[in-house]
Amino acid sequence: MADTKIATINMHEVFQNLPQREAAMKKLQNEFAGRIKELQGLESQMKSLYQKQQKNKGLMSADEQTKLQRKLAELQSQFQLKRKNYQDDRREAGEKAQSKLIKKIQAAVAKIAKSKHLDLVIPVDATAFSKPDMDISKAVIDAVSKEN
Repeated sequence: MADTKIATINMHEVFQNLPQREAAMKKLQNEFAGRIKELQGLESQMKSLYQKQQKNKGLMSADEQTKLQRKLAELQSQFQLKRKNYQDDRREAGEKAQSKLIKKIQAAVAKIAKSKHLDLVIPVDATAFSKPDMDISKAVIDAVSKEN
C-alpha cells in the first residue's frame, strides 16, 4: 500500500471552470429561447384575459363570461402542457450536455493518471485531508479546456 500513488480531484471546481460548460449553457439558452418566448406570450395572454374578466365582470353577459372563462382555461391548459414539455426537453438536453462533459473529464483524468503513474484518483470531498499537491483538478481543467 505504501507504493500506491493517489491524487484527488475537485469535481465541482472542474465543472465550474470549464469553458465548455459555459458554451453548453449558452447553446441551451439559444436552443430554447423561442419556447421561452412562447411561454411568456401565453402567460401574458392569460394575464390580460384575467384582468379583462375582473375589470368587466359586472358589464359582461353570462355568455361572454363563460366564453372568457373557457378561453382562459384553454390557454392555461396549453401553457401547462407547453411548460411541462419545455422543462422535460430542457432537462434532457442539459443531462446530455453534462454527460458529454463528464466523459471528457473522465478521459482527461485517465490520461493524467497514466502520465503521472497514479493508482487512484478520488474526489477531494471524499477525503478528510489531502495535501494540495495531490489535487489534479487544475491539470484536468487545462486538459479538457484544450480539447475545444
